Amino acid sequence: MIARVLIDFKDRATPEVNRVISAMKPDKVAPVIGPRLRETVRDHLKQNPRNKKGWPSTGFWEDAARATTWTADGSTVTIKINKVGVRQRYYGGPIKPVHAKFLTIPIASQAYGKTVADFPGSFLITTAKGEYIVQYAGSIGKRGRANKSNSTLEFLFKLSKGVMQHENRSIIPDSTTLTATAIKACEEHFRRAKAGGA
Repeated sequence: MIARVLIDFKDRATPEVNRVISAMKPDKVAPVIGPRLRETVRDHLKQNPRNKKGWPSTGFWEDAARATTWTADGSTVTIKINKVGVRQRYYGGPIKPVHAKFLTIPIASQAYGKTVADFPGSFLITTAKGEYIVQYAGSIGKRGRANKSNSTLEFLFKLSKGVMQHENRSIIPDSTTLTATAIKACEEHFRRAKAGGA
């Protein structure tokens, strides 16, 4: 009598490996990386210094963080910061007046983040050092203006035909930080895929 042995190999590994490989395709990983990169950029923006002179914050960087979004198109993740002024700070360059003859550069903390229109009764004076928007400081009269007779001048803005802003590439995370964030997100996604969760 001859004994017959039937060995049937069922490949259970290949479908599982293929599932994990499929989960790690760029178009599947991009939506995992996008939110992580956005949060890294948002956190970095919120850590930027408020202003050079220590005046009260206008909330510029917090607004920029809230305006940061991500999109995925196939294997490409794009991070966008939809806040006027961020590009100017990043690349630097000239700033010129657009709807007026001069820029108004704040030179007092109460003028920071405001315009001349926020100071009724302010006026222009010209000195050897340039042109300034000033107001009388002192007791406020019935018309909402300081009394000229017992006041000193409070300098609010210096007028300028333009300024040059230096580039500041450190306002967003560097490529090393962004790459590390993307790799960490991929590793976590891979572990979930291996465990059957992706």
